[in-house]
Amino acid sequence: MSDRSKSDQLVGYMLNCGLFGVLTIQVYLYRLAGFSDDKFSIKCLVYSVYTLETAQTALLISNAFRIFGSGFPDPRALNNIGSIWISIGVLGPITACAVQTFYAYRISVISGKKTIARVICFVSLYVSGVRMGGLI
Repeated sequence: MSDRSKSDQLVGYMLNCGLFGVLTIQVYLYRLAGFSDDKFSIKCLVYSVYTLETAQTALLISNAFRIFGSGFPDPRALNNIGSIWISIGVLGPITACAVQTFYAYRISVISGKKTIARVICFVSLYVSGVRMGGLI
């Protein structure tokens, strides 16, 4: 693999960690703000998405260490899949589908139109299925 692909991967891992920090602050502020009037299901969704993102980030950091830490001088380390298949191929689509379905719900509540929400849900489920189906 070229030096360009190594640097692209490293930037991707760094961006993931930085954005995970932003998500952590958002969840912390959500917890501090109280939002006691939110439904239990919405609170569960927030903490479930955060848990999935924590698992994904941990797997990505493990993969980054395997490539750039212990396997640094070996260029074959870049070709070893490791745990990236579950973090990118499974956890990513599940999280994206959950968040997009929630957005569709909020759009239907605000606009009062369920047609747009159904289209968003269908597209979200379809794309998540295609992304997970690409693993087979």
